[in-house]
Amino acid sequence: MLVAAQRGHEAVMAVLLKAGGDVNHKGDDGCSPVFTAVQNRHRAVLAMLINAGADINQAMDDGSSPVFIAAPKNHKTVLAMLLKVGADVNSGRDNDACTPLFFASLHGHEAVVVALLEAGA
Repeated sequence: MLVAAQRGHEAVMAVLLKAGGDVNHKGDDGCSPVFTAVQNRHRAVLAMLINAGADINQAMDDGSSPVFIAAPKNHKTVLAMLLKVGADVNSGRDNDACTPLFFASLHGHEAVVVALLEAGA
């Protein structure tokens, strides 16, 4: 699932989901299919994972969540998808307590800052 999410292979993801693949499987670094789809802006794969019940807040080993990775990269569309289904807007990294709002602000992503604030950040 991780490779299909990373590469945006929708057809492969559909086969894996139909076969009962674990939508919350974590790689060696704690990366989940949702995190990988968000990181690479694969909206269709992200939608498939959300519809299959994947944990949208599942963080990597360092505490980085899907929202955390979307905000500083200005991934507005995938961020909106996550916020629509109730993702935690305040989830930050464990090692420095930085939040998605902090990094969106740091990088000057005004639309992301607004979306995060409207969602309760």
